[in-house]
Amino acid sequence: MKLQLSFALLALAGSLGTALSQTTVDSSSYPGLFGPDDTVTADVDAGGLLGITLAGSTTDSLGTYWNATATGGAALAVLFLPVVKSQAQVALASSTLQFKINNDPGSILGALGVGTGLSLSWSATATLNKSGSVFQLQPNSTYRVGFDVDTGSQLLSTTLNITPSFGVTFLDANNNAIGSSGGTTLVNILGLQLLGVIGSPSTGHAVVDFKTGASVPVGAAKVKFTGGSILPASLLGIGTTFATVSNLSVSYVSPFQEWIEHSGITNPADQDPNADPDHDGRNNLSEFAVDSNPAVSDNNNVHVAVGDPDGDGPETSTVVMTLPVRNGTEFTGTGTAQTGAVDGVSYRIEGSFDLVNWALAISEVTSNASFVAGLPELHAGWSYRSFRIPGQTADTPRAFLRAKLN
Repeated sequence: MKLQLSFALLALAGSLGTALSQTTVDSSSYPGLFGPDDTVTADVDAGGLLGITLAGSTTDSLGTYWNATATGGAALAVLFLPVVKSQAQVALASSTLQFKINNDPGSILGALGVGTGLSLSWSATATLNKSGSVFQLQPNSTYRVGFDVDTGSQLLSTTLNITPSFGVTFLDANNNAIGSSGGTTLVNILGLQLLGVIGSPSTGHAVVDFKTGASVPVGAAKVKFTGGSILPASLLGIGTTFATVSNLSVSYVSPFQEWIEHSGITNPADQDPNADPDHDGRNNLSEFAVDSNPAVSDNNNVHVAVGDPDGDGPETSTVVMTLPVRNGTEFTGTGTAQTGAVDGVSYRIEGSFDLVNWALAISEVTSNASFVAGLPELHAGWSYRSFRIPGQTADTPRAFLRAKLN
């Protein structure tokens, strides 16, 4: 008696939506993120008949969502009265976040003398806790932080011997730093081209991805910008704005988007979930579901064969289908198909004896070496799962299994 096996991978019926990611923080959802205008300035007390006093550190709330710290500067005093001050300052102005030098009334750099300089640092943290739009992180998820950065004053230039630093950190509700895709928590924006910045050298748009761990605390996430520099006396008149940040956005990056962006497909139209760039009849989302290559027309990681799920020998062997499934998928079903869904993909495993009625009582079985023999190694995020039809091969002249993706 001849046993016939069949596998049908159907085209995806649904999609992930019109956008590859859902922006949860931007100028529309947080219209007052960079306002109202406000400043935090490093405190400096000039004292003595004649002398220079270095500034300390000041931390305070800034605008609606920010908390800022400005550290460093100096004041020149004559007869106990400050004549000139230069202080680190963090400001909100004109819908931007600014790291500045507050000169009152003019720069003190010339009075410092050759070989000395002002050591300045800035930090500003935005807590994304708008009522009704609190940004709550999810475990094992990727988030994309984007912003415009303007360094037109040249104070962010590494060629001026001022040892500048400027970076961004993504924090959870307990102020724990989340690791970036590059493996670090504080991402230094110096060397902007390394982060996909557009418009080098003075202005650009930075994009950084961060990924949470297995657990995250409840509460609003935070974005923190930091900067620092040592300004020597030789930089008289160079400017007063170290860096300006605007157009901040924070987006959840779906597993599909992360996958398609690393697939080698660069044309935005070909990255759409419903696109089929390799013209094999399966759209990108269905390729994502089974960890196949969306740029190559192949399907060599699905296997249907006679297997021995219970290990009792050929007399109890049955038809088994093995295919890649996204990790975290929980299959359920009694009496008919096995179904499961995760990461925007729904799986439905069905079986039939006649290709007409697909209502067999399919069950999942533990994959063993024979089920996955010859199948390619899967990428992180997928695992092979195996399913069987009821009955043994001796009782089944022919059988068919298929996976439907919706």
